[in-house]
Amino acid sequence: MALKRVALSDRAWCVDHATSVAVVENDRRAFMVDAGLDENLARKMVNDLAQRGIALEAVVVTHAHADHFGGAAFAAARTGARVLAPAVDALTLGHPDLEPWTLWAAAPPPDVVNKFLRGPETPVNATLAPGPATLAGLDVTVHALPGHTPGQIGVGADGVLFVADALLGEAVLAKHPVPFSVDPDAARASAARVAGLGYDVVHAYHGGRVSDVSALVAMNVAAYDAAEAAALEAFDAPRGVEEAFARVASRWPSPPGTVGQWVLDAASFRGTVAALARRGRLAPVLERGALLWKRA
Repeated sequence: MALKRVALSDRAWCVDHATSVAVVENDRRAFMVDAGLDENLARKMVNDLAQRGIALEAVVVTHAHADHFGGAAFAAARTGARVLAPAVDALTLGHPDLEPWTLWAAAPPPDVVNKFLRGPETPVNATLAPGPATLAGLDVTVHALPGHTPGQIGVGADGVLFVADALLGEAVLAKHPVPFSVDPDAARASAARVAGLGYDVVHAYHGGRVSDVSALVAMNVAAYDAAEAAALEAFDAPRGVEEAFARVASRWPSPPGTVGQWVLDAASFRGTVAALARRGRLAPVLERGALLWKRA
């Protein structure tokens, strides 16, 4: 399949793909924002740049999920580009077993170790902190957008804000009613923050160019709110997290159909339970060796 470039600004473009990897060019230099699930898309992008005589100097990984850094090691090996990532998430890039281990909270079963939940080992050359930076000779701004992961960042360059998974596209929200986050309170705040940063163009990794930022922000915030309401409803009596999650997921149009998807959705649900507990809406109950939760 030929690479379809979609212009975002004079210097920036993304690909017409489910995982909308982006590139910012500056004369004959460029950097990539995220790198796809595996080397297939990264290879096409690297080849496209090489054919046009443009040197890829950096791959910015916004956060340590396999679908964002799976192609980074290939792109770096092929071009000599440096891999850059936020400090916390850089640990997982260098030790990718951490993703399935943390999702399962122990050594995981085989169905949780796959390319969607464990990317290739990807050494990080330098970490990125929020604030001004220079990439491929271009002044950019790194923004803290935590919640989806502890250290997720966004990158502002040439009037475009690359928000990664701080905003999830409408199709993703329809498929996954509980948006994945390790901290839904932080994720809700990051989604809302995007609208106030004042960029002309916003690019979401799962959704490409955002046509109506305010509407998509509202949709993401509403999804977090709905997840909380569903969780509270599920705890109409003291229950364990898995039992409550099953009550919620059974009402979705498409309940988890694989072990890997169940693990992701259940982790998001646990994050929602923890957020409600921090706000005093749910309280733990230990009963005959079982950890239950009840409305406070």
